[in-house]
Amino acid sequence: MNAGSRKMLKKSDSILEHQKVPRTVYFSFCHPDVSPGGAQAVAKRLHDEHVRKHGVGSSLFIGAMIGGGPKRSAGSNLIQVKSDEFIYICDRFDYLYFTNYDYEGQQAIIRLVESFDPTQLHFHHFMGFGIDFMFALLSSSKAKKIFTIHEHMLVCHNDGHLVQKNNNGICDGPHPARCATCMPEYRYDYFQHRLAHLASIVEMCDVVTAVSEYTAGVIQRSIKTREPIVCIPNGPFKATVAEGKIDTNTLNVAYIGQVHQTKGVHLLLAAIESLVEEHPEYAKRISITIWGSIVQPEYRKKIEAQLARLHALEVRSRLGGVYSSANLKNILHDANVVVVPSLWPESYCITADEAVMLGKILICTEFPAATERFESTDSTVFVSPGSAVAIERAFERLLKAGSVEISSNMKFSYKDFSEIFELYEQATL
Repeated sequence: MNAGSRKMLKKSDSILEHQKVPRTVYFSFCHPDVSPGGAQAVAKRLHDEHVRKHGVGSSLFIGAMIGGGPKRSAGSNLIQVKSDEFIYICDRFDYLYFTNYDYEGQQAIIRLVESFDPTQLHFHHFMGFGIDFMFALLSSSKAKKIFTIHEHMLVCHNDGHLVQKNNNGICDGPHPARCATCMPEYRYDYFQHRLAHLASIVEMCDVVTAVSEYTAGVIQRSIKTREPIVCIPNGPFKATVAEGKIDTNTLNVAYIGQVHQTKGVHLLLAAIESLVEEHPEYAKRISITIWGSIVQPEYRKKIEAQLARLHALEVRSRLGGVYSSANLKNILHDANVVVVPSLWPESYCITADEAVMLGKILICTEFPAATERFESTDSTVFVSPGSAVAIERAFERLLKAGSVEISSNMKFSYKDFSEIFELYEQATL
């Protein structure tokens, strides 16, 4: 074999080797190191696991942000934070037409993706990037297209929360007529066009996954995908929870997550206020820390007013501020109760997993994604959504009991995140 043939064979082997190793670009709304959140944390962990399994240079992570983010020079909207991690910052985003009007920024991402030569494009959101960007990239790329659904914005214009504005009921069967009744400021045909537009993007994808069976069902009833939506939960993971009893003579309560109206934080604070007003002796036996960012100025005023009333009742209460998910064990060290008081049927809610895995008592709104994963026990208490009274009664039962038995209640679990990564790889074969 001559030198030229050996060179061609070596080049051919190199091409074959390149084809064997998947090269994936993960698109996420936000970067978890800048803005904590379940969806971006999972997207980043998939990227990290991809690199661990397939080697350095096999994956790119691009997190989009709307305003804010790291300080940068003028015009530099695509920032490289690590060799294989980028943050894309658009200054504004149109929530009606789901575009950022940033043609140059979108082109910069497309050039980056093309230079990487991916075999897979894995979208975890369209926020920040824009639907027009997704359409351009999905149309031009020969890579396999994957879309993971972390929430319900595809079918619900009320921030994807599925809460009907006119009656606060849960909508699990979105339809333009129902949407127009819920949000009469928009014409009926807007919802028809909106659904058709977003559905056209999802239908371009080869594989669509969702993080809970409930979310898969909600989306599948409105959008016809090439194949049935595959459910791949974000957890929970097997944990060594010390069996035994938790002392509930004193309740150190924690809330973790975005502090937003739909998260029901005001209901949690109202429950404690009502409980202490009815039983003043409980004031010294209960405390509350709210961890997370507050994105709505008016809601901040409401929460701060409630905390002030609790202070007046001599209840220890405070805002803990933004937290790091990597530091959660330390954050929750002194807490024995974690409350998830959401008003909407969350598509997953990692906070519930974390509470159970850390051996805390969990008081959680009874939404499908949570009951898919956990049995109801003395240490995992499900309450009616939107009910401060139900949360108050759960606190009262704990205080009167004096202790609660911790027991394993996971309906299923994973050994570690590598098992979840393997499920994605199997789904995208």
